[in-house]
Amino acid sequence: MKLNHLGIIVNNIEKHVENYKKIFDAQLCTSIIRDDFQQAKLCLLKNDSLEFYWELIEPIRDSRLFPFLQKGGGLHHQCYEVENIDESMKHFRKTGAIPALGPVPAPLFNNHQVVFIVMPDRTLIELLEV
Repeated sequence: MKLNHLGIIVNNIEKHVENYKKIFDAQLCTSIIRDDFQQAKLCLLKNDSLEFYWELIEPIRDSRLFPFLQKGGGLHHQCYEVENIDESMKHFRKTGAIPALGPVPAPLFNNHQVVFIVMPDRTLIELLEV
């Protein structure tokens, strides 16, 4: 598995894109899209010296992510690339992880399948099938 991105909940995606550009010398890798399933605006940023992306997530008021934003937002999940999402899920279930959502197509990742799982320590992990 390879770390693909860190998902970060923000209250204003445009403002945070500019902050990441200034602070981390990051470049916007995607346009800002609206994911109707998650009810959120999303984008990816990257600094060329890092091996992973930042996914900025601005929940829309009706989103299941909105309560997380109301608590201040911040780091939401880690996403790892996997070759076979079903086999990876079997592995994680053996460790006590619980599926939370998916698999579902992810518009930000060309509709590749993703699944969110809650680890025994309550860490939220996203698996992205590549």
